Amino acid sequence: MVQLESGKLITQEALNRGHEVTAIVRSPEKVDNKDVDIVKKDIFDLQPEDIKD
Repeated sequence: MVQLESGKLITQEALNRGHEVTAIVRSPEKVDNKDVDIVKKDIFDLQPEDIKD
């Protein structure tokens, strides 16, 4: 799937540049990068408190 590959590439580039990355996903088991924080949520149901530190 193109979306999965582009997301992985963008994620890796952000990590390479020193950014902290949070993936907002419906299926966390599909995220294979352990350097990424994961929020299991539908993007349309996301609330500000879901992504606060």
